[in-house]
Amino acid sequence: DGFSMGAGEYISAKAEAEVEGGTNDEETTPLEKGAAMFVAFTVFGAMPLFGYLLTELLARGATYHFQLSVFITAFTLFALGGIKSSFGAGEWWQSGSEVTLIGGAAACVAFYTAKLVDFLVSKSGALSP
Repeated sequence: DGFSMGAGEYISAKAEAEVEGGTNDEETTPLEKGAAMFVAFTVFGAMPLFGYLLTELLARGATYHFQLSVFITAFTLFALGGIKSSFGAGEWWQSGSEVTLIGGAAACVAFYTAKLVDFLVSKSGALSP
């Protein structure tokens, strides 16, 4: 996912520069934008997994992996929004809240879509031996 996001950002930035007639007033190149997207997506995308790793390392046998992962995800999304606000207009807490709500909604859609697919596959017996 991180690679595809980085590649998409690279292609988008390159197309934008071509549409503008090759003039690039910004200091960043499409390659730099793509690399930044790859790194950011990979680092921030890995944060929810840390909840599982932390509870496994600190409290073996704990049953709160999911809850901790949700908390870490929300915290990370809020921090990402706060960081985002330093590059544009708006208050840090508003940007943090916006990214948390939008990212949380996207995470819910992904989670429940996976649950639905799991249910449908297990019901159909498609993967049973």
